[in-house]
Parts: sequence; structure tokens; C-alpha cells
Amino acid sequence: MYKYHFSFIFLSLFVSLLSLGGCQTSSKETGAVDENLIRVLNWEDYIYEADSDCVDDGYPQNDLMDQFVEYIYEKTGREITYIYDTFDTNETMFNELQTGKMAYDIIIPSDYMLQRMISLDMLEPFDEDFMMPNVDKFMSPYLKDIFESIKATSSVTNETYSLDQFSLPYMWGTVGITYNPNFQGYIANGLSEEEIHEDFRSWDVMYDNRYQDSLFIKDSMRDVYAVSIIHVYKDEIARLEEELLPSNPDEFNARLTSIFNRCDDETLKLVLEDMLALKDNSFGFEVDSGKNDVVTGKVAGVLAWSGDAVYSMDEAESEDLGEDAKELYFTIPKEGSNIWFDGLAMPKSNSLNKELAQEFINFLFDPAIAEQNMYYVGYTPSVAGPNILDYVYDCYDLRGEVGGVDADDYVEYDITYFFEGTIDNLDDAILHVDETQLSRQLKAQYPSKDDLPHLAIMNDFGEQNNAVIDLWEIVRNNPLPTWAIVVLAVEVGIAGVSIGFFVYKKVKKNKLFKKHRALRKAAE
Repeated sequence: MYKYHFSFIFLSLFVSLLSLGGCQTSSKETGAVDENLIRVLNWEDYIYEADSDCVDDGYPQNDLMDQFVEYIYEKTGREITYIYDTFDTNETMFNELQTGKMAYDIIIPSDYMLQRMISLDMLEPFDEDFMMPNVDKFMSPYLKDIFESIKATSSVTNETYSLDQFSLPYMWGTVGITYNPNFQGYIANGLSEEEIHEDFRSWDVMYDNRYQDSLFIKDSMRDVYAVSIIHVYKDEIARLEEELLPSNPDEFNARLTSIFNRCDDETLKLVLEDMLALKDNSFGFEVDSGKNDVVTGKVAGVLAWSGDAVYSMDEAESEDLGEDAKELYFTIPKEGSNIWFDGLAMPKSNSLNKELAQEFINFLFDPAIAEQNMYYVGYTPSVAGPNILDYVYDCYDLRGEVGGVDADDYVEYDITYFFEGTIDNLDDAILHVDETQLSRQLKAQYPSKDDLPHLAIMNDFGEQNNAVIDLWEIVRNNPLPTWAIVVLAVEVGIAGVSIGFFVYKKVKKNKLFKKHRALRKAAE
């Protein structure tokens, strides 16, 4: 099933058992509207939850959902309650909603699933006259423009809608590679650190036999497809870049996005061949362990979501590792990559509490609330504004250090594109950072301006979805070689240990920025 990474099989079994509780059954079935109840269905570990570490760092003692209850009481005098359930995959969430047995007021699917749900007439549009001042004032204009550009056509009304009519972005990020340039295998092969950094600027590194068996790829159809589609058409993309950049970056991005979303039969044949080559050169597939395996040195790198990359880089430089601490890096390869969103939306039902749902969305767009989520979750909210910029400044800007820094000791990193219109002085969004941040945590949180034309939305595959699923099954289900069966048998014996470790990691809260901030504060 997998070429090298087999403990995943046993962990997946355990995860499946856990996920039975992922979408809890506490939500009432579709019925009359309860005006004093809000029901939220979210990803696991994707909202601020208070604990002693949070309080010690100056954050509220109440979970964010409890803060919303207090907010509504202070604003209206109403005493509300909430139901908060979680899911593990977009498909799990989608299937639960399609049964019609469960009803929620707020769900947070990924961009492609939002498109699918709009096409099936499963989402409720926002009320045009409902005021959401925080959204109007603090939503990043960069993300607002992208959300308006994503379209979906309803199979019921035959009308085409923009995503922002039904959803607003909660968190966003990119897909790239987290890697260790000082991996012992690379040093043994005579590769210099400079050469490794340069190689990881291209997706070609995932296919290069000098890096064979050292990189994980995700057990995720869409993420691996994103790598392959760019690799298949890299020559065409290079020609477009030469022709259109820097004179017309918007046109380049439009053409790149068109290539990125090819899924016709001929393209699928090319992508299948490319995916098999990618798999053959990789260490194997991983689900969630890769962000830790690159820290422990099991692998040199992993195909990663940007938030997981921040987690890995923070963990790798933790003082708890002592002499084993290391400096990891994150790259968005130069050919281009995926930009993704998880969006807040309201599923249609007879019991939809639309007023409270829209109030909750506006609440999440308060920069002070968004900062709590950013601190706790580690991914980047779509909210801009002074609170968020101050938080980023505290994490990364060298001017916060005692005595400041000389001009020769920093580089400028421009994230004005994200904060434009939400802060008084836009120059404040030009940070003074250590040069390594051009390819470390800050890069993962906020891509550089040069990256933006190379970031493309991957739409739902639509009518070709089943064909892409079939392609993915071919890639994943190649027969195991004999030696792999031996490894599999050995790992049966240690499955219990692996499961125990997995449970520990699930219980541990992912304060992705906490250690990074602590290191910065220690230097002051």
C-alpha cells in the first residue's frame, strides 16, 4: 500500500476509531430555530481554548466559544448556549450534512468543498443587510479579492456565484516543503548547504534521485496532484513567466491558475505517470506524522501545509531538544503552488440560526479574537488590523530587541499587501527581520510579494472528481515489495507504542508560535 511508511496503517485504524467521535451526535436534528443556540462544526484544534500556558502569556481564561456567549450577553442581554463539534476531513463533514440528520449553523470547509456545496445548493447566502463591521474593516483586501474571484455554479438555480456570497475565509495558507539542509544523508552525498537550499527552490527536488528516500509526501490526493500538475507543465509555466512577469503578474497568475486546474483525460494520464515517479522517489506517504518526523530526523523533508511547517520549525529549535535542536526551512517552490482557504459558511436547514451565525462570523473577525486563534492554532487568519500586525512584529521584527539592530543585520520583508486599508501607517507592515526568515516561519505565515503571482487556487474537480479519485487509488495501491512486508510485520509489534505516541500528540496542544515568541523574548 505504501512504499516505506507503514506505521500509518495502524495509526489510521486508531484514528478511524477516534474519528467516530469527531462529529459528535450532540447536535439536534433539523427542526425549529432555537434563537438562543448556536451550533458550530469545525476542524479539530482549530479555535482558541484556554489553558495555563495561554493565561501565562496574557490571553483570556475562557475558551473562545465561552467568550462569544459573554459577548452576546453584553451586547444584547441574551443568554445563549452553544454546541461545538469537530470533524477530521472535508468528506466526513460533507457526508454528515448530506444525511440531513445533523444540523449546524456554522461549518468551516476548505475552498473546494465550499464550491461543491454551492453547486449542490447546500449553503445559505449571507443577508445583504446584516451588518458585519469587523469583516468590512479588518478582512485582508488581498484575500477578499481572491474570495470574490472564486466561482461556483449551482446545479439547482444554474446561476454562478462568487464564494464570498456564501462564505468568508477563516484561515489560509500555502503548500510547500519543510526541509533540513543539514540532514546527514545529504552531507554524506557531498551536497553543500547552499546547493541544498537552491535545489529546494524547485519541485524538481522531489524527483531528484540525489534526494531519493528522504522526503515524505502527504497521503492527500489534492496536495500531491498540485505538485504533479505543476511538474508536468513546468516548461509551459516557465515560458509564461518569461513572457508575462514582471510586466503583467495578474495575467500570469490567471494563466497559471488555468494550468493548475487542468484535469481532462489527457492531463490525468500525464499526472498519473508523474505521480508514480514522485511516489517512487519519496520515502512514502504520511498523514499527520511528517511534521514530527522531520523534527526527529527520520526524514529530511516533508510536503507540508504552511501552518504545519511553522509547527515543525518551532519544534526543531526548541530548547527541549538540546544538542539535537536544528534549523528547518520552508520553501514555496519557484514554479508555483497552491493557496488554500478554510471558509466560514452556513449550511441550509430549517433550524438555521442565521442571525447568530452571522454575528459569530463578525466576532471572529475582531482582530483581538483573531490574534487568540493565531496564537493557539498557529495558522494564519484572514484578519488583518493592528492587533495582528503587532503580534507578527513581536514574533519577528528585530527592532523589538534591546538596542535595536544595525541596517546590515536585517532585511526588509514587505507584507503591506495583506494589511493595506486595515492599519493607519502601511509602512509599519514592512518588517525588519533576520535574513533566514525569508525561508522560515514568517515565509510560511505570510508569503513574500514575489510569491503571490505563483500561488493558485485549486478548484473542485467537478465532473472529473471520480476520475481523479480513481487515479489516486492507482498511485496509492501499488503492491508491496517483499522487503516491505517484512518491515510491515516488524511494525505490527510496535503498533501499540506508535498508537500511544499518536494519542499523546493528539492531546498535546499545538501552540505553534509560543516557543518562537519565547525565544524572541529571551533575547530581549
